[in-house]
Amino acid sequence: GTLSPGWSYTRNGYIRNNGNQQITLSMTTTDWNPATASVIGVSWNYSGGTITPGQVTAVTWTLTVPSTISGIQNFSFNIVITGSG
Repeated sequence: GTLSPGWSYTRNGYIRNNGNQQITLSMTTTDWNPATASVIGVSWNYSGGTITPGQVTAVTWTLTVPSTISGIQNFSFNIVITGSG
């Protein structure tokens, strides 16, 4: 969709632990295109709790667009979620 400077946007999703041990999650972003779009903030509401095998956890991601952003018409990036335990 269309993003406007100074606004925040949320999207919901689910993460399932398909492994056989408890995990905690971490998030990074990669491959910003263009690289200057990385000023857009990406956060989530995951609190760091343990996720047991088979458990599904609801997560909300928020993109925060700086009010000072300019010159970016289209962008893309990857959100990488890693489970460790």
